[in-house]
Amino acid sequence: MVNRGKSKKISEHIEEMKKVGYTRGHYFRGAEIQKRGFTKIPDIIYNTNEKFVCGVVLHINEFEYYAPISSFKVKQQSNILISELATGKVLSSIRFSFMFPVDPSNVNIKDFSKETSRQQDLLNKEYIFCNNNRELIYSKAKQIYNKVYNGFDVYFNRNCCDFKLLEHKCREYFVNYIHVRYFFRNPFFIFFILFCIIFFNIWYSF
Repeated sequence: MVNRGKSKKISEHIEEMKKVGYTRGHYFRGAEIQKRGFTKIPDIIYNTNEKFVCGVVLHINEFEYYAPISSFKVKQQSNILISELATGKVLSSIRFSFMFPVDPSNVNIKDFSKETSRQQDLLNKEYIFCNNNRELIYSKAKQIYNKVYNGFDVYFNRNCCDFKLLEHKCREYFVNYIHVRYFFRNPFFIFFILFCIIFFNIWYSF
């Protein structure tokens, strides 16, 4: 069982609930809207809470995929219903049609203790279900990914995220934002820039 209050290697723990970084989610939503005219990326910020996801549900090449946990309770080809262990009552669902690739730097562990007692109870039940059904979750995620990525199923192509586009944008985001942010926060890079400025000022003064 995972300690929810401490960071661990998320690749080892499919059952961990993660909050998705707003910047990445907004970036993906904009990319899908620009290409498709709509997006299947879920909203990140709600009036009462922030979206959280289950992951890692799938490893594809360098990508780690996360799937949103939703209050949607109707069985579909692209979801798994989360049920209470004791009663079998349906609580929510994992929606693989809306899963998307994320790098670990843009997610945070969901802190259950900050939620209301009612919400904590729900989260713990969802947590237990995901922990007990890892293989099923991995298998379902891979099945949906292959259907959409290969483009042979019109229904899934229309109702799921564009995984090819999101993987492209994931690489683009990493280059444009993560690398730039890293370099500008790196003291050696800053020192190098200052050195170049001083050097060229001295050079041109002669």
